Amino acid sequence: MDNLRWILLVVGVFFVFIVYSISKKKRKADDYYDYEDIEDMPDISTDNWDDLDEGVGEVRIVARDHEPDYDSPYDDHNEEPSGAQYIAEDEPAYKEAAVEHDVIEEPVPVEEVKPAPAKQEAPDEAVIVLNILAREGANLPGKSINSVLHANNMVFGDMNIYHRLDDNQQSVFSVVNMIKPGSFDPTTMHELKTPGISLFMQLPGPRNPSAAFTDMLQTAYRISETLEARLCDKYRQPLTESIADEYRDLVASFDGR
Repeated sequence: MDNLRWILLVVGVFFVFIVYSISKKKRKADDYYDYEDIEDMPDISTDNWDDLDEGVGEVRIVARDHEPDYDSPYDDHNEEPSGAQYIAEDEPAYKEAAVEHDVIEEPVPVEEVKPAPAKQEAPDEAVIVLNILAREGANLPGKSINSVLHANNMVFGDMNIYHRLDDNQQSVFSVVNMIKPGSFDPTTMHELKTPGISLFMQLPGPRNPSAAFTDMLQTAYRISETLEARLCDKYRQPLTESIADEYRDLVASFDGR
């Protein structure tokens, strides 16, 4: 009898332990699942994906209060960039130049109206000079000078120089030697070598100054060509047409005096 009691006791204790373990597992499952809710949930299958949006309200995007944007060109105060502080990377180069250099329209300058220069009064006296210079490194031989001057109706005379004379035997213009004292010596003329000669006309003098200057200029051209020399102005610079015109204007101011 004692052995039977112990066997029944052990079996009872084992049975109680089994019942306790099963009830404990059931209580844990009740904590995670609500069986009533599970039964009410609709079945979902891959055939009705289009129905999943039913009952979904309007979608709204809610921005965070502050989220740093490390790529943003703006500062913490959301100020917009100004001037050349910010230029997008995809902006063309000419946009940057336009930002850095503002186009400023300059006013069109107004030409100052200058009064016409006062007409200069003609001088009381003047001397017109034309120089005939030998080529560089050369000299004009006295014998050739004498020949070409006589060929152009120049006469050796007063002050030992050559003159162009008018009908009254008055000097219109003259030719002198560039070497001081400017005169020529007939006895040594064939031995003379000079760097040049000068034609000059004193004003007032000839009765028709403009005609006298034209004759003087043409004579100077012919002499320079014959002697293969250079025709120059009074400053010994090549004679230009503009300088010749200035001479003409000056000489014309003496016409009629």
